[in-house]
Amino acid sequence: MNRRETIAGIASLGVVGAGGAVAFRSRLFDGAKRIDPVEIETIDAPGSEAGTSLIPDDDRPTVVEFFATWCTVCARMMPAIAAVEADLGDDVWFVSVTNEPIGHTVSRENVRAWWREHGGDWTVGYDTDLDLTRELDLSDTPTTILLDPDGRVLETDRGYKSEAELRSLVGETFGVDS
Repeated sequence: MNRRETIAGIASLGVVGAGGAVAFRSRLFDGAKRIDPVEIETIDAPGSEAGTSLIPDDDRPTVVEFFATWCTVCARMMPAIAAVEADLGDDVWFVSVTNEPIGHTVSRENVRAWWREHGGDWTVGYDTDLDLTRELDLSDTPTTILLDPDGRVLETDRGYKSEAELRSLVGETFGVDS
């Protein structure tokens, strides 16, 4: 392989990688999707009580963050979510949901320990029957879903978001000062 072919190959990889990054961060829905309330199991952990909750909240906008305990990107996003939730949590309900197979590859205590280790301090729950996962046609973590109280999916975004990106996404979507 000569130098020109090597440079062309590297340039091609850059184009493919950039295209993949754009696709990874693309939105899942066009804003017309609406979900009926879905009940999830919530756990006793910092900022969260054991029980159940409906998604979306019928009194305020909801930010759903899908995560997994094996996901390093999810772990890196926890400080950003914590900062935005601390500022907007009165106006917007933040809930993190895992759809990992509880009782198979991960236990409830594993999720609770991960949550504590990564500074979670808002509602955390399990999508044990994958009802929310199916309703939102999710396949990736992390994925951020913004819903209005009527269940309309206003925004979706996959992948890592910095605190500034998350503030912008939530602020612009819900019209709240972020």
